[in-house]
Amino acid sequence: MNLLSYAWVTSMRRDASLFALTATGAALCWLTLAMEPSLELPWWLPLAISALYPILSTILSRERWWLFLLASAFGAIAGAVRGFTIWPLDPLFWEGGEYLLLVLAALFVLLALIVGLAVRRTTVSNGRLRRVIWVGLACCVAYGPIVLVLTPPLVAMRVARNDRLAAERFEGLKVAVEQTKEEPGGVARICDGRTLKEHYSGPPFSDTDWRYMAGNFVQKDGYRFGIWIYCPQPEKYVVAAQPMRQKGDGTRQFCADDSGNAGCGMGTHEECLPCSR
Repeated sequence: MNLLSYAWVTSMRRDASLFALTATGAALCWLTLAMEPSLELPWWLPLAISALYPILSTILSRERWWLFLLASAFGAIAGAVRGFTIWPLDPLFWEGGEYLLLVLAALFVLLALIVGLAVRRTTVSNGRLRRVIWVGLACCVAYGPIVLVLTPPLVAMRVARNDRLAAERFEGLKVAVEQTKEEPGGVARICDGRTLKEHYSGPPFSDTDWRYMAGNFVQKDGYRFGIWIYCPQPEKYVVAAQPMRQKGDGTRQFCADDSGNAGCGMGTHEECLPCSR
């Protein structure tokens, strides 16, 4: 094999490796974007990382810059479609979200094309700098597998923490309502969140949360908490807590009312629902 043939084979092997890394990395980035439940990382992070693949690959091999744009586009669309096949979006939070993300993927492809055209003539001949770029490309590729592997145990830890805090907050709210009712003149002030706060002992709520606690739901650590008080008859109340999302935020539901009934969740008529066995 002469020198020219050897250089051509080496170039083809390099570009094949870059093509595979670009396509795989882009697909995994978009897969993490669709993953549910997720670590709730900034939505732009996987997009920014996936945009680096064609840029770094083009700099390492400008001869076939268009090939890396195709690899990035193919990976982005394949990852998005596969991701929403595995983890369909909750229509309650993402009505039409699949189409929105596919439009986002198309915009990403357009952006990658513009960036590719801008850097297609850029090349790096310094051997040390090229090694640094290869390492950077490898780190970008590692992002997807790392997130996919770490997400389940980290989400499980988050859910366990949210469940524990929710139980403590719910118990503290229930005690706060009962103690407020029992103090002299407490029935007349039971609809005032500031009064309830004085009797509350548990993981903290903000001042804004206390302002809207009575008659509304407030969000804290993946759960929604509310004290439904009938202010014309403030001796009647329902204290409830439920996770914002069953998969990624919590697994328990809490409810208690003025009659001493306890349940799991609140019904449409502000009554405690019995726990299913």
